[in-house]
Amino acid sequence: MTGLLHELAFGIMAMRPDAVDAWMPQVKALLNGQAVANTKNKDKYAEAELMMEAGLTFFCADGRRVMAGVEQVTPESGMVAVLNLSGPVMKNDYCGAPGAARMSQWLADFDATDEIVGVVLNVDSPGGNGNAMNMLANQVERMRKPMVSLVSHGMACSAAYGVASACDLIMTGGPMDEVGSIGTYVRLMDWSAADEKDGLKVHEIYATRSTAKNALVREAFKADPKNQDDKHYKAIREEYIDPFNESFIARVQANRPGVKDEAGVLSGKVFFSAEALKHGLIDSTGETLESAIAAVRNLATKQPN
Repeated sequence: MTGLLHELAFGIMAMRPDAVDAWMPQVKALLNGQAVANTKNKDKYAEAELMMEAGLTFFCADGRRVMAGVEQVTPESGMVAVLNLSGPVMKNDYCGAPGAARMSQWLADFDATDEIVGVVLNVDSPGGNGNAMNMLANQVERMRKPMVSLVSHGMACSAAYGVASACDLIMTGGPMDEVGSIGTYVRLMDWSAADEKDGLKVHEIYATRSTAKNALVREAFKADPKNQDDKHYKAIREEYIDPFNESFIARVQANRPGVKDEAGVLSGKVFFSAEALKHGLIDSTGETLESAIAAVRNLATKQPN
C-alpha cells in the first residue's frame, strides 16, 4: 500500500485524475504520518497470490483453462497466456496486485517458454505512474511472440493505453469501453500552510552549490493553483512534464502510426470504442476473450518465435 501511495503522491502521472483523486485521502493521511487502512498490511506477497490477483490463466490448444496460483501449470504446446492489467499501473507490487516490474518478468518468461505461443493482455485501467508505463511497455515491445490487448467492459487510459499501444492488436468488447487519455501531469501538494497552522515551521537549507536542487518544484509553489497559465509553472512544464509527455506521444505514434494529432487524440481526450476505432486507437471492437485468444493464435502462425 505505501509503495502505491508513494508513486501516486510523487510520481509523474499518466492517469485519469478522477482515478487519482480516489486515493488522495489515503495519500494525505500517509504524508501526515497517520495510519492508512488496508486489509493487506504487507509489502511482499507470494507469487501465487499475485498470479491469482492478476487473473493469470493459460488456455491450452484443446480449450482447457489452467489458472496459475490455483492449479499446477505444466507447459503444453499451443498455450496462450492471459494476464490482467487492472487498476493503477504501478512499478512495484501493491495491495496484493502485481506491479510493472513483476509483470514484465512474467512476460519475459512467457517469451522464453516454447510452449506458449502468445499473450492476451486483458486491460481495465485508468493509467498510473509514467515510469511504470515505460517499464512494462518496453517489455511488451521486446516480445518476440504476439500480444493482443483486450478492453472489455472497462478502459485503457493514459499509461494503460501506452502499454496497450505496444501490443500487436488492440481490441475492445463493447461500445462503451473507453480508450485514450494520452497525456501527462504532475500533482504537487504544498503542505506549508497546514504545517504552520499546526505550529510547525519547516526550514529547508540547501548546500551552497545546490542552487538547482528542487528548483522546479520551489518555483511551481509560487504559482496560483487555479491558473494553469501562471508563469511560475513554466519551468516545471517545459523541463519536466512536456519532455515526458512528448516521449509518451512518440511511443504511441511509433507503435501505432495511424494515430494522428487530431480531435484531441494526443491532447488527453478519452474516446468510446467507435470513435477510438475511427482515430486508429484500436483495431476492432465487439470482441471477446475467445476472439482475442484466436487472434493471438493466428498471429503466432504468421511470425516466427
